[in-house]
Amino acid sequence: MELHAAGFNAWNQLHFEARPGEVTADSEPDDISSFTRVLAAGDIGIPVSGLSFTLVETQGGKIVAAGFLEGDASEVSLRQAYHSVTTATGETLLNYEVKCSDIASGSQGSELQSPLRSQNVQQLAAYDTGFVALLDDGSVWVKGDERFPNCLAVNPDEERTPGSWNRIQWLDDLPTGPIVRIAAGGYTLAALTEGGDLYCWGGRPSQQPLFEGLSNMPIPVDVADGDVKDVALGERHIIVLTVDGHVLVRGSNKSGQLGLGQDGPTRVEDWKRVENVPWNTNWDIERVAAGSKASFIITRRAGGK
Repeated sequence: MELHAAGFNAWNQLHFEARPGEVTADSEPDDISSFTRVLAAGDIGIPVSGLSFTLVETQGGKIVAAGFLEGDASEVSLRQAYHSVTTATGETLLNYEVKCSDIASGSQGSELQSPLRSQNVQQLAAYDTGFVALLDDGSVWVKGDERFPNCLAVNPDEERTPGSWNRIQWLDDLPTGPIVRIAAGGYTLAALTEGGDLYCWGGRPSQQPLFEGLSNMPIPVDVADGDVKDVALGERHIIVLTVDGHVLVRGSNKSGQLGLGQDGPTRVEDWKRVENVPWNTNWDIERVAAGSKASFIITRRAGGK
């Protein structure tokens, strides 16, 4: 498998050949404006990318690191960081420590709490001021700063518990099936249905939204190239993979995070297909991922396991 990256690279966080922290003021690396292979391994997990570092799980569960990491860089610390999600305000949750019982305890009424306790947390993601969770029954839950109600998908017609996990009932019973994947970054959140439909919500006052009409209510987002297979969100950009294997991006490109090359614009207002993606008849694009100012593509040799 191969990992390709584009975007902010001031700390060498997109170069796994460099030793973590090996950056000086006289040798600040350039950002990467086109998707470039940065890692090859038998297995590559979804990257966890902070502003100054990137962590990836490879074969055998080994965590490899690039960039600058504060504090202890032991295997135990790297593994804990890899399995964590962190808001811009520094609040952190460990994936394996978040239980459905924790989410259920803040729910309104025993009729919601009881069925939740038998569910598993499939995915956890963080945005700037909160968290979003996907349970294995397809339900989506959100918790965060109440000053940003759009991110919390607050429905004034529904009972909710401020400061606790609350279910986004707008995402229940959608036409193309249950939610199978979530993403979050900056002040935007996304959910992907089993049938490949993309829904987004969020935004904050005075900040240009990624999509027109972005609000507290999840809206269907049209992707011109068809159904969506995967989605990831950075601080102010989004990257999607379609079922046909196309990679599309939009949003901020100030650090080259859209992978459109050196002549790419600083912002893209509509979907733009990435033409220089590492794809051919011998390789398939398996997943996409994003850091705050970076994007990633994971490829696998065609027919590979």
